[in-house]
Amino acid sequence: MTSITPTNATQPGPSGSRPPGAAPKTIKLKLYVAGATPNSVRAEHNLHTAIKSIAAEVMTFELQVIDVFTQQKRAILDNVIVTPTLIMEKGDRRHTLVGDLSETARLHAMLLA
Repeated sequence: MTSITPTNATQPGPSGSRPPGAAPKTIKLKLYVAGATPNSVRAEHNLHTAIKSIAAEVMTFELQVIDVFTQQKRAILDNVIVTPTLIMEKGDRRHTLVGDLSETARLHAMLLA
């Protein structure tokens, strides 16, 4: 599991800055990939790029990259049938995005939802 804190922490985030003394929200992400296939590599790169563009004072991300070749049971438990698949769990809500995550507007909308 990797915790990712965006690097541009001096800029306020899209939803404004958090109240003084409040910890940034931590968003749990799971990226299901199929080894080092081109779409999987692109998805991981695009996700890291998107995360870095979001201000750290607003939120941080806890990212798990899960290879379905070695962890099939986890994919089955999360109902993943296509890779790459990004799952974001935020409270009791779950958002899913499938593909190489090259549609940056959709990816940002999901991360900031």
